[in-house]
Amino acid sequence: MMAEDPIPQEVLIDYQNRTVVSVANLRWANAQHTMLDADVLFAELEALGPVPFSTTADADTAHGREVWDKANAGDYGPIAAFSVPLNQQITDAPEDLFGGPTLGEVFHGN
Repeated sequence: MMAEDPIPQEVLIDYQNRTVVSVANLRWANAQHTMLDADVLFAELEALGPVPFSTTADADTAHGREVWDKANAGDYGPIAAFSVPLNQQITDAPEDLFGGPTLGEVFHGN
């Protein structure tokens, strides 16, 4: 016998109707401050706990716009600064950053 899913499939599919319970770990998702990332607890998905969530000012859902508006109003506390992910820092770094062989030389034997 299979275990019953904690959340009905029709609730998972209906992403338009979510009730925000709490928002934590707010951070800018880009340097332009046009996208936010957070961990959001939704009433309909409470069994999952907080889930990763991204939103913008013109989000296509009411709860997305709600999180954006309240975050920018300070209702959830401060928004952490954007930080470039390490893999992007390495990719964007000059190839001779460390004064040794370039990345092309290391990976391609040039």
